Amino acid sequence: MYAFGENLSGQLGLGPASLPNQYVPEIVDVNAPVRAVAAGSNFTLFVTAGGEVFSTGYNNEGQLGLGHTSTRYEPQKITGVSDAVSAAAGNNHSLVLTANGDVYSFGNGSEGRLGHGNVFSLQTPVKIANLPPVKAIAAGDNHSLVLTVTGA
Repeated sequence: MYAFGENLSGQLGLGPASLPNQYVPEIVDVNAPVRAVAAGSNFTLFVTAGGEVFSTGYNNEGQLGLGHTSTRYEPQKITGVSDAVSAAAGNNHSLVLTANGDVYSFGNGSEGRLGHGNVFSLQTPVKIANLPPVKAIAAGDNHSLVLTVTGA
């Protein structure tokens, strides 16, 4: 996994001593092959080939899924979700899709973007209830989308 660009909030995952801007691709150490990546607003999610999810960067709303709101400058493993196949990152919220079609969300819950029937923010992944199996996810600034295996 390589990263480059603005790094003021640690969103590249290159460590606390890294430069505020990375002008050439630099290797990010996630300790495993990366299957998927998602770039949000000043944070990044990494899904490993083994289905683990790591996050790094700005974390004011819990969008890193680590159980707190502290910024991280190196990838940290998210607990509470496993067998992940992809991730989506919005402005300050995140989605993770698992191999069996479940979707987990965390971060800023305003406007209902986390899909839990309320506007509460979450600092750890919570499975979205009442969804049929999902095959694709997307996150915008203030909204989220899921595509079911049947095409809905």
